Amino acid sequence: MSETVAHPKWDDVLDKGGEPPTEAQKVALDAYLKIFTLAPRRDDGTELCPHCYNHASITWGLTNGEANCINCGWPYRVYHRNVGEETDGTRFFSCGLPYHPSCVDSTAERSEK
Repeated sequence: MSETVAHPKWDDVLDKGGEPPTEAQKVALDAYLKIFTLAPRRDDGTELCPHCYNHASITWGLTNGEANCINCGWPYRVYHRNVGEETDGTRFFSCGLPYHPSCVDSTAERSEK
């Protein structure tokens, strides 16, 4: 499954109304975003969890910025810090992104069953 799930690019997550990022910022963001995927959407635009395909509702975890799907526990990150160089303006952004399946260790889930 992880080979067919796309990684987001910088222009999938940043507001198009602001100042466009520099080439260095684009490279830094695209490298950082490789651990995430975009949530699938219904025809009406509703975001779905990429693991259980229920409505993408999250609950906050214990780590600042980290969350999980309320239905299946799939991990998300909402607060993104320290992206790129300190002076390039990409050090923080807020966007709920589910982790890419290739970056999630489901060993704990399997061992409970």
